Amino acid sequence: MRPSVRYRLPAAVLAGLLFCISGGHAFTLVSQKKAAAKQKVKAPKQININRASWEELDTLPDIGKVRAEAIIRHREISGPFRKIEELIAVKGISRKIFEKLRGRITVEEKSEAAKEN
Repeated sequence: MRPSVRYRLPAAVLAGLLFCISGGHAFTLVSQKKAAAKQKVKAPKQININRASWEELDTLPDIGKVRAEAIIRHREISGPFRKIEELIAVKGISRKIFEKLRGRITVEEKSEAAKEN
């Protein structure tokens, strides 16, 4: 006979004991924390690069005051952007920066997008 015998309880048994001891609150708290974390991760608001002020443009990743002013200057000289890809023509906007912006910028008005759907 072995002098010390260790018993291993399956994880399900341990979870059941925890559930009973806590009165069911342990799992509720975990699921509430997960739900709260999911709510915090929301899709960022899209910014229309044809209408945005430099303050709005400045909120975009890797766009500071200088690049925001360059975007505004470009659209004043060349007219409104027809496609978001045209943003690469702005001095200081590389493909790498553009890829970071892709999901956060638009050239469409909300009403135009709604008409297409």
